[in-house]
Amino acid sequence: MSKRKKRLLFWGIALLLLGSGIFFLNTQRPPKLPKEMEITIPKDCKILEDFDSHGGLLGDGVRCLVIQYPGEEVEQKIRKAEHWHTLPLTENLEEFVARSSGLLENIYPDKKLPLPENGYYFFMDRFIEDYRDKDSQSKVSFDDGKLLERHAYNSTLAIFDAEENILYYYEIDT
Repeated sequence: MSKRKKRLLFWGIALLLLGSGIFFLNTQRPPKLPKEMEITIPKDCKILEDFDSHGGLLGDGVRCLVIQYPGEEVEQKIRKAEHWHTLPLTENLEEFVARSSGLLENIYPDKKLPLPENGYYFFMDRFIEDYRDKDSQSKVSFDDGKLLERHAYNSTLAIFDAEENILYYYEIDT
């Protein structure tokens, strides 16, 4: 094979790989929930809102999902799940919502995290390296006791409205 044909073949393959890479980068993947929540997003759910500002230098950002679930199956799973609790939120989580909703509103105008009267909440702290027990192997905590002792958050809060079957998922990384 001549040098010219080898170069054409090389550049053809390179362009093909580049083009396919761009296609796969732009393909939107369906959202996933953390396994610790013990619920999933089935195909028959309706995604009402999906916003994610993560990215950039350190991956800081906010993820907001609003998901409409059909039927009562998800509520039954939530009732049995270990880390879900009935509303109202704890005082620390109410303060967390108050502090972080300004960030949410700046990024996603006209949106506030609703607090329904009848429902459940899930909280997971992913910023616990300095706050966990020395014997713990876990990389997350489900306790909000030390949440307000720092100025940065890597936390997940989900609120399930039992009357409307709507999940409000809020993930913040600062």
